[in-house]
Amino acid sequence: MTENAWNFHWRSMQTIRKVFKPRNWLWLSDNQTGNHFPNHHERTGKDLMGKDIKGCRKEQEKEGSPLAGKDENGECLSRTLSHHLPACPRAAT
Repeated sequence: MTENAWNFHWRSMQTIRKVFKPRNWLWLSDNQTGNHFPNHHERTGKDLMGKDIKGCRKEQEKEGSPLAGKDENGECLSRTLSHHLPACPRAAT
């Protein structure tokens, strides 16, 4: 695995600012990105994320979206998986 074999850098804004400074001669490649939302702690905190997902589901139900459908047990037919991050492949040691 090479040093640039990643496409998403998930760190706090302070860490990203420290690491990716012009004087460090380290830049992101065209296919790489970082979390850049000023209030990312509000969007990525698991305690608040559940609240956000419930709010989105209620909005979808009001709009009559097929994504808000439920089965006979009351379980959601579609699940929001955006809060699950993929497992990071580890380099062979």
